[in-house]
Amino acid sequence: MFSIVAIGASISGASTPFSGPESSLAYTNMSARCLVSGQYHKVVEFSVEALTLHLHSRCFHQKSPDVDLCQLHALAVRLAHQRFYHCEMNQFLQLITPFEAEMRRRVWYFIQYYDVLFSLEYGVPPLIHEDTHSTGHPTDAQDDDFNEDSTVVLPRATTDTSLPCVLMSQVLPILRRIICHALGFSTWSYSDAMLVKAQLDIWYQSIPSSLRIRSIKNTAFTDSNHIIMQRVLFELIYTTFITLLYRPFLDSLTYSNCEFQTALDVYRKNAVRSVRISIEVDREMQEGGRLHDDRHVASSLSINDFLMSTTLGPLEFFECVDLP
Repeated sequence: MFSIVAIGASISGASTPFSGPESSLAYTNMSARCLVSGQYHKVVEFSVEALTLHLHSRCFHQKSPDVDLCQLHALAVRLAHQRFYHCEMNQFLQLITPFEAEMRRRVWYFIQYYDVLFSLEYGVPPLIHEDTHSTGHPTDAQDDDFNEDSTVVLPRATTDTSLPCVLMSQVLPILRRIICHALGFSTWSYSDAMLVKAQLDIWYQSIPSSLRIRSIKNTAFTDSNHIIMQRVLFELIYTTFITLLYRPFLDSLTYSNCEFQTALDVYRKNAVRSVRISIEVDREMQEGGRLHDDRHVASSLSINDFLMSTTLGPLEFFECVDLP
């Protein structure tokens, strides 16, 4: 509960004694004390959810030197393993309800998301791998579609809209593989990389129209800023990981001219696209912009996408006569 209050205090626009960074940090520290007094390390019920929420609240205070977020995340992964969150529970419905099974999928997705995020941000190997878990993706169902008494949790019939967490969960396995490839933990041939690119393209094409990128300035005011940032996030995921996928092939001495030139062209195109998106988001965060009153939503976007595009990009564009 204190973690939820801490997050609310961070994003609240109200000027009260109970909101703001200092109050949020106080609530976060209190949630840590509650975790210790509740003996979370004994892997009691709901300890995984409590620790994961605490991790999320800590992410609003990344400049705090008191906690290493990577270590906190690693602890959450280990607790989730001990509580069997990495195992699909449909075959054990005599032990838990369909509602509990769905909630476990969503918690496991959240842990996987942070695993990819920290792996990309800190340049470390992912802690979760495809051959070590069987938990499925979250069901594409809104909160109103099921409850604690539901005997089955079914996805919605419509295909035009989809929960962002479902789309994100579907792409996480691909992103993990690309990270390992880009960081040199695994070696791919050019043809192997193209197979992974095809998988990423299929995912990108599956994004429904309601979550596809569009100009922020011209977006209808009926669309919430949260949805706007989800669209931006999905677009940046695609452009960033395409550049990461091609990065090892930007070596004209090792690869053929065709492979090198293709990699360079794709890399430049997506790097420039990432920079343009980041510039638009920054412009809309300024006074008078669409995102100004909800800057906490935009500030939650990882800056690594922008940094990689502006730092690595010029290194690869150097001495190129046909800049975009």
